[in-house]
Amino acid sequence: MEKILNYAFKSISLRLIVASLIVMLPVGISTTWLGAAYQHEMWDADFAQVVLGLMLFGSLAVFIVGYILLYQLERWVIRDRAANSWKWTVARILLYTLAGIPIGLALQWGIRLGVRTYPALVESSYFVITVTNIGVVGIIYSFFERALTEMQKREEALRKTIQELRIEIDEARRVERVQEITETDYFRRLQDQAEEMRKRRKG
Repeated sequence: MEKILNYAFKSISLRLIVASLIVMLPVGISTTWLGAAYQHEMWDADFAQVVLGLMLFGSLAVFIVGYILLYQLERWVIRDRAANSWKWTVARILLYTLAGIPIGLALQWGIRLGVRTYPALVESSYFVITVTNIGVVGIIYSFFERALTEMQKREEALRKTIQELRIEIDEARRVERVQEITETDYFRRLQDQAEEMRKRRKG
């Protein structure tokens, strides 16, 4: 479990994917279903074709463009700054929201490629949803990062405490062993013999 958490903490890709899935899956599935139903009722479009076009082409376009843009933002701009600074956390959310514009355009391109005909009103609503969702991904990503950073700090503090306790326990054991040795009859006899030898030398 510790190895998995450490890998999750270090992997930009994994955190981005998890944050995106948490936001995109419920929103994407529900809006795709509603959009397909709307198309089917208004223009008698094939429901399955619209769902497939939105889910396959639209989602794929969002994932590819979104991953490329956001990964570069995390790797070259944000780096580890947002983990310890609220200013950089806010900057990340703003940058993610701005990155949502080209991602939203990629979604529209994917929709047109997959569905062919789609009303501008619905396309624009999907564009707004995408931009908003990418901003939410930034919030969730920051939450993950903060939680993992806090977990790592606590783990480090716990390790330090355990190390200090081990040192104290070892010291206590050493003192106890010394006391056990010094309190034996054999040790007392040795002390008495040493004392007698010292007296003889002085005498």
